[in-house]
Amino acid sequence: MLDFGIFLPITNNGWVISHASPQFSPSFAMNKHVSLHAEDLGFRFAFSMVKWRGFGGEFGYWDEALESLTLMAGLASVTSRIELIGSLQPLTLHPVVAARMALTIDNISNGRFGVNLVGGSNRDEYAQMGLWPGDSYYNERYDHLSEWAEIVTDLWESGSSSRQGRYYHVDDCRLRPRPVRKPRPTIISAGMSERGIQFAVRHADASFVAGFDLAATKDLAARVHAAAASTGRDIKCYGTYTIIGAPTDQEANERLRRFDDAVDRDTLAKIGRHVREDVGTGATMKEVDRRVVTRGSSIFSPSLVGSPETIVEQFRCLVEETELDGVMLTFPDWYEDFESFGNDVVPRLQREGLMADGGSL
Repeated sequence: MLDFGIFLPITNNGWVISHASPQFSPSFAMNKHVSLHAEDLGFRFAFSMVKWRGFGGEFGYWDEALESLTLMAGLASVTSRIELIGSLQPLTLHPVVAARMALTIDNISNGRFGVNLVGGSNRDEYAQMGLWPGDSYYNERYDHLSEWAEIVTDLWESGSSSRQGRYYHVDDCRLRPRPVRKPRPTIISAGMSERGIQFAVRHADASFVAGFDLAATKDLAARVHAAAASTGRDIKCYGTYTIIGAPTDQEANERLRRFDDAVDRDTLAKIGRHVREDVGTGATMKEVDRRVVTRGSSIFSPSLVGSPETIVEQFRCLVEETELDGVMLTFPDWYEDFESFGNDVVPRLQREGLMADGGSL
């Protein structure tokens, strides 16, 4: 049985890098619609990423973006059950400030808020603001992130923090009131390198992974659970998938071919440069599966493709053949595709015991 979450459309054009896919700008109205629909379907969480600079290309891929924590504060006021996960990058926000911002959204949502901590390996995003510490950060980012997380966790769990580290110095910092969520808001991490996994099992409640085939997914999820068990902890592991659906398998595969035939190769080249810069350090070789670039696909994530029956069977394989605890989904068309998924796939998942009931992570 899998927890289900939604990857909110916080950036333009979602996760399909193609001139043939639906083109859209992010808006609060769209994210509100998606969140409420996910809540009605029994999804457990809605997730928004952080993006400060897109990849450009012929149609400005991810050049338009809303700010994650502000968006989640707005969604907290209009939802009632679904957990909301906002993303932030510690280079842009001091931990004491972030702790109070998250506390406020926790209060608005009555304990339904959590944070996804991003190590931040895209130099262009932070160099434009004068925040890039230098390329040594590729190797140091989890040390930096650990100090940041320790201060935030102190403040949430005890209401105070005093730490003198390499990157942060805090002296008797205080946080009141305490969070509604006990012992603290949820913490998520998405690192897939060995250091990324070690950070997750030490500081997070769940880890996101992206395996581009069943074997890779099985391996990643097993590594996360084994690493957690070795420290006496039990954290959840979630996979991210783009759903390419249609009434029949043939129509779904033809739809994917149309996307791939019109792939934005300029954007793929830009993403490839970023990936080479990061993994070239040797520190994060598994952080990004480079096949997203080299395979020439238009889908910037693992994908599930087919008819409703085939999609259900693919979820069954994830339950039976991997150690995933849940999935986070994205769609090319956030209105028609998500509506069809809710009508044609979700009831089957529920009947067959593949979808967990809604609730917190």
